[in-house]
Amino acid sequence: MADDDRYDAPVLIAGGGLVGLSAAMFLGQHGVRSLMVERLPAVSHFPRAAFFHMRTLELFRSAGIEAQVIEGSRKDFVPDGGIVLMDTVAGRKLADIIGDLNAGVDAVSPCRRLFLNQPNLEPILYERARQGGAELLRQHDVVGVTQDADGVSMTIRHMDSGAERVLRGRYLIGADGAHSRVREVLGIGRSGRPVFSNSVTIYFTADLSRWLAEQPISVLYVKNPAISGFFRMNRAQTSGFLVINTVGDAAADPMAAANAAADVTEPTLIEHVRAGAGVPDLDVRIDGISRWRATAEVAEAFRKGRVFLAGDAAHVMPPNGGFGGNTGIHDAHNLAWKLALALNGRAGDALLESYDAERRPASGFTAEQAFTRYVTRSAPWLQVDPPIAPPAADFDIEIGYVY
Repeated sequence: MADDDRYDAPVLIAGGGLVGLSAAMFLGQHGVRSLMVERLPAVSHFPRAAFFHMRTLELFRSAGIEAQVIEGSRKDFVPDGGIVLMDTVAGRKLADIIGDLNAGVDAVSPCRRLFLNQPNLEPILYERARQGGAELLRQHDVVGVTQDADGVSMTIRHMDSGAERVLRGRYLIGADGAHSRVREVLGIGRSGRPVFSNSVTIYFTADLSRWLAEQPISVLYVKNPAISGFFRMNRAQTSGFLVINTVGDAAADPMAAANAAADVTEPTLIEHVRAGAGVPDLDVRIDGISRWRATAEVAEAFRKGRVFLAGDAAHVMPPNGGFGGNTGIHDAHNLAWKLALALNGRAGDALLESYDAERRPASGFTAEQAFTRYVTRSAPWLQVDPPIAPPAADFDIEIGYVY
């Protein structure tokens, strides 16, 4: 598609993280150039381990990066591990949640599920997007968005200098996260399950290999009188993160327990890791923290004119099941080929309208299933109205919906 001098790029993308980079990569496959704007000066160094489903790996295969993703995963994590519930890492197993992450996958997909740290994945996505003509502007914040019959104007501001400039594109993808400025400017609300936990993710270094070595475990949920959450460790079992959703006796004082991020002083964080490990004198180094509100909500519209929402800007869900990032990548893929056809004059507005019609119901279903897993795995004491949806099979959530 020939460029038009009136536009900085045919497609502007607010957000240069997992979903924004995926959108740029998929657009590049169709010969569509994009321009991403990202607040962060560099890829986050926190080892946010994302669980990528078989459908996502199919999309990565189509984009030509599957082999790199698999190689990166093998360096970081043990493949095909299970998900278990224990009282502590050093304690006793309470339940097997999933015995083998890839059990039955070969029968339905040529691609296998895997874990990969986002700091290792995002450079792969960026390089493939760059090869397709994408550009990434870092350290810029979105200030405003306006649109007309011919395109979208996005005002951005440099985070350090404060200098502003206006970018112009035919379309805009808002992939700027749960606190999306694009969604806010569009005036699009969200509905679903509001905040049910002020959670914290603790990134730490501690040697748990004595208890986890040789065990095929991918995710280890812990539930005891001190904390409820889950561990994800690296291949050597010497560093990783602990997500904490509740602290203390949730049944006795639900409000206090759900405020896990109330105290994030280093001594408290170290005690949380030790409580989850079940080792009172464990040598722990805190590498970083992230405080976040656990919600399961979906935007009331995924499109407004020439602007589209994707990823966390469109839907937020608890990490249980690993559905959030995958759902965002699927948004990006669904939208990219439709935008390409519209930009090439081979499709009309009805095809673009199908993005909302297809992705919003799928996202709503997935967000509710993530919430079901949060309640059943981490907070069975939680009383909610309406009641949680019955748990659907993981395969149904990953590849079961039909447009």
